[in-house]
Amino acid sequence: MKKIAILLFVLLIVQMVLYARLYANELVQQVENFSKTITGVMEEEGADQDVDAYLKSLGIQTKVDETQLDEKYHGTKLMTDPLNGSTTIRFYNPQANNYRLDIYDVTKGLVASFVNVSSENVVIEKEMFSTGSYIYKLSGDSSLYCGTFVLR
Repeated sequence: MKKIAILLFVLLIVQMVLYARLYANELVQQVENFSKTITGVMEEEGADQDVDAYLKSLGIQTKVDETQLDEKYHGTKLMTDPLNGSTTIRFYNPQANNYRLDIYDVTKGLVASFVNVSSENVVIEKEMFSTGSYIYKLSGDSSLYCGTFVLR
């Protein structure tokens, strides 16, 4: 009796695995059909589509020219000095507007806030913070800069 129960249990497990495989294959087929409907592209059997070429044929740009992006939308640049361990945050502030700098430790939350930051360079000394990963937020009247840095 015990052997029959074990055999039935094993058969039940095998049946569940087979149904799961069939269901997974059906889901894959549905996704492929949906993709064909959206793109109108029939994929050759076993061949991957070149997504960049397809998007380019539709007139969609897939690459970003970072120099043009920096000229249009000024961001921040991080410069690390390995000799003394400081990190400098450089941001665009030609009118010397006042900003608020908030520094968040990834594990602890907000660890420091500085108000009336008007220089285009903010130096973060290693002695001010412990070793770890940080997120910074520079917020002003009309601009917001965010980024991450690591102190070692």
